[in-house]
Amino acid sequence: MFVIDKIRCVMGNAQRPWKWWLFGGLAVLMLLWPTKGQTQASAEPTLQPVQPVVQAGQQIAFVGSGFVPGEDVGNWVTTANQTVLSNELVSADRLGKVYITFDIVDDALTGRWAMTARGSISQLPVVAFFAVEGLSSQVANVQASVDPSVGPAGTQFTFVATGFRKEEPVSYWVTGPDNQIYTPFHTQTRANKDRQAEVIWESPTDALAGTWVMTMQGYKSEIKRAIPFEITEPVR
Repeated sequence: MFVIDKIRCVMGNAQRPWKWWLFGGLAVLMLLWPTKGQTQASAEPTLQPVQPVVQAGQQIAFVGSGFVPGEDVGNWVTTANQTVLSNELVSADRLGKVYITFDIVDDALTGRWAMTARGSISQLPVVAFFAVEGLSSQVANVQASVDPSVGPAGTQFTFVATGFRKEEPVSYWVTGPDNQIYTPFHTQTRANKDRQAEVIWESPTDALAGTWVMTMQGYKSEIKRAIPFEITEPVR
């Protein structure tokens, strides 16, 4: 019995190193296994329109790839006159792909537009350009106006737009030449019985010089009017 017990003891000691190797290997795998927060995009994001040209009043679609799987992807459209329009949030699938749609309004301005998308984790913006065939700039100017059209920083501008529903609330916001929004989206005025809305906005005294855009949107009709204007260097 003494000999058998001794043999068992020797065999048990011989097997222990294999157990340590096994546990060590499992520990390394657990360290290397990516967690949800550590998931990375397989490549830099890309975004392409399904069709490069769209008519006013139609819907356009975009296909993107290279995002972090499962991440939220914010997206927005910049129109031909630099108006910025928000769009619904989407999520990347398990392969890092996204599918984005955007409805072009009936009175959209003709020209080069852009869709921008940026993931909440990857934080890398990607832009896809497309063309819209809609109203000419001359027709668009009849629907909206600004007075004065050019002024130094600190100038008070008056904007008038038509075509809204009678007495409906109208949201408005101002976009600077750096594409930043300087007025909250939920700031509102109201259209009158003639379906006309007016906004008086005083530009900051330190406003950037360049082309700015006032955007007005009917709450019920969803009609948008984009009114570009120029801010010059302040008078000294």
